[in-house]
Amino acid sequence: MNKVRNSIILATLTFVPLIINLILHRRYRRLKKALKCQEKFYYNVIFINMRNVDCKQHLISRKECGNSCSYVQLQKILHFVSSAKVSICVCMYMLTLKQFSQELIKAHKRGVKIRVILDLIMANADAAQYNISKFIQNDIIYKHQVPEYSMMHHKFCLIDKEDSSLAKMFFGSMNLTGQAMVYNFETVILTNNSHVIQRYSDEFEDLWNYF
Repeated sequence: MNKVRNSIILATLTFVPLIINLILHRRYRRLKKALKCQEKFYYNVIFINMRNVDCKQHLISRKECGNSCSYVQLQKILHFVSSAKVSICVCMYMLTLKQFSQELIKAHKRGVKIRVILDLIMANADAAQYNISKFIQNDIIYKHQVPEYSMMHHKFCLIDKEDSSLAKMFFGSMNLTGQAMVYNFETVILTNNSHVIQRYSDEFEDLWNYF
């Protein structure tokens, strides 16, 4: 009896540490793999605040006054759009920046699929009519929520979401307007995080199909 018990104890002392070590090693490899995946993601944060009040003219003259200049921040966003190769999906409460709509038109002409979702009231505002007219002239499809619903207040843009190697997006508090780029306190995050992109992609498709 003692021999059996001793054998069991010996086996336990021998194999349990090995099993624990194997489990820990597998968890370590999974964690390492997850961290390696996370390292592939980037995040670029844009802030608009009181330092941008004097930058209104810079958006017109295309002259920057420093790294935080509104013109510099706008160029980051426009570069994002101009890099599109497959698709651009815009979901924006208010879109009046001519520079942004011009980049959408350029992308459309080189074969990039463009879809735009806007708020119904803001799409009918006088300040938005230049962009709306350009969308219509260039056969760019845009949609808005049905009248009985309240405002469509999202502010995000997906780039090449169909291709995991190219996919990226920006989102935040900022509308694509001159006022938001100069006078407001705003945040915009640019990222290629695939998990975030997938969630926003699902939301965009739900809205696009519903509207």
